[in-house]
Amino acid sequence: MLTPDLAALLPNYRGRWNAYRRATAACDRTAAEAGIHIAYRAAGLAPPGRIEWRGSPIEMVREWEQGRLSASSGPNVRAALVERVHDKAAAAVQARMDRRVRELIFEGAGAAPIDAAISLAVVTAVVRHFQDVRPPMWARVRRWMRALASREKSLRLWPAPDECCIIQHELGWLAAFEYLHDVLALQRETEILGGLWLIGSNAGWIRPHAHVCWVGERHNVLNFDARGRLHCSNGPALGFPDGWTYYAWKGVEVPGEFIKRPELINLDDIDSQHDIFVRHSMIEIITPRRFVAMGGATFVSRDLAGVLWSRTWHNGDFWAAVEVVNGTAAPDGSRQSYFLQVPPGLRTARAAVAWTYGISEQQYLGLVQRT
Repeated sequence: MLTPDLAALLPNYRGRWNAYRRATAACDRTAAEAGIHIAYRAAGLAPPGRIEWRGSPIEMVREWEQGRLSASSGPNVRAALVERVHDKAAAAVQARMDRRVRELIFEGAGAAPIDAAISLAVVTAVVRHFQDVRPPMWARVRRWMRALASREKSLRLWPAPDECCIIQHELGWLAAFEYLHDVLALQRETEILGGLWLIGSNAGWIRPHAHVCWVGERHNVLNFDARGRLHCSNGPALGFPDGWTYYAWKGVEVPGEFIKRPELINLDDIDSQHDIFVRHSMIEIITPRRFVAMGGATFVSRDLAGVLWSRTWHNGDFWAAVEVVNGTAAPDGSRQSYFLQVPPGLRTARAAVAWTYGISEQQYLGLVQRT
């Protein structure tokens, strides 16, 4: 088993690789390119003839779909660079280490839940826009016909990212192997991963092919909430050096104008929004207080617990919130009111407040002190 001193070092490696996931500083291009050459050789491949940088993964897929990156690129080699070397290293480590020690190391060096959530959110946000930058279907059909007529075999659509790209957010597993290399002196078993270490710590998205390797800069903007959801109330939640930005409110993508000019949002905008998640985000952006003041919600009931408001739209979407007064007075003696969103169907403010505590209305009535 690991000694306490050795086990205590595991969080350091996890923390460092989680920091790489969140990094917004410009890539170290020299180190990243060195890592690419090392990774190709470790996979038994000749280094690429060219390494080309782009400002974001969106820029890479846009140029690929326009045919500017695909010509003479050769086959994609991501599987060789990642899966092949991972399997070799894992097999070598397995041959040397006790199973329980391996489990402790690999579990201890894994991503924290918040960092795993951030990584998934970033990758999802980028991948969702792959379809947006592709040309219309009719244009693609015409290109396919031209390619078939001229017997061009290089025209390909962009496949799934995990099939063709190396992504900084998906290399956190290298933390465990780096720990094995540094702390447990398993250099021989893990040295095959040296190129990926440099890539993961110094680059963003990479699309590796036999003859050309495209590398995207890291995001230079990354904002998220306490749950790891992409979120920013006064600017983009995600952005890249080429200017591509992604606006989000608690994980929901919203038009940038909603964030930049929330004062322009009106009831017609909210009512005409087809996406219910965006609609609810709009209400939060302008605040429930303003939504109610604008006449967006209907009064349901009032009692000593507060005021219950609700709204139902024609598509079955609903919104309900209870307006309550803070039980603790501010230093000046005033008491602030605020809104708590609740499910539909509640008929009294008291029942709504009780729901926020996870209890029934009768149980709430039995509380000695209510807040």
